[in-house]
Amino acid sequence: IFDVVGGSTPKIMEPGEIVWVTPADYNSEQIYITDSRIKISERAYSSCSTKIVPADSIILSTRAPIGTVALAGVPLCTSQGCHSLIATRDVCAKYYYYVFYASKKSLIAMGNGSTFLELSGRSLKNFKVPLPPLEEQRAVAAFLDRKCRAVDRLIDNCQRQIFLLRELQRATISEAVTGKTPSIATGG
Repeated sequence: IFDVVGGSTPKIMEPGEIVWVTPADYNSEQIYITDSRIKISERAYSSCSTKIVPADSIILSTRAPIGTVALAGVPLCTSQGCHSLIATRDVCAKYYYYVFYASKKSLIAMGNGSTFLELSGRSLKNFKVPLPPLEEQRAVAAFLDRKCRAVDRLIDNCQRQIFLLRELQRATISEAVTGKTPSIATGG
């Protein structure tokens, strides 16, 4: 279903405009990677074996840590700490994002190494994933998008409640210590 492309570190680290993703660029709250902490020049890109992969490629960290997943939101390249999966047929990239997201423990279990665990490109190529019909992939991805948005809203509400409870705690302590009733922030 996918071609597996390994990343690389340029021999010349020269800043530029090419997005160069390392495991440090993953953000657990975003599905798409559109930027990186370090961007490299065309000359730096040419100095190594990394390849620019198209948008919607799956970007998977394969060391430090194994199994963090994102989708390329723009054409980009990666360090050797990542592998990119480029679809070789018509698939729903978001569906496979969720498949790899759910497979993190299995991917970690496939890691090897004595200094640190690493998932090899060969192991990744042999990793089995389902291949339902394209419409089913799209339906599952849409369902998971809706459910994840609902959970994100619940998390936001809980975080707001925690903020308000911490403000109440501060106010209670302040009142007990100073004898004055402070105003409590409403968080809004």
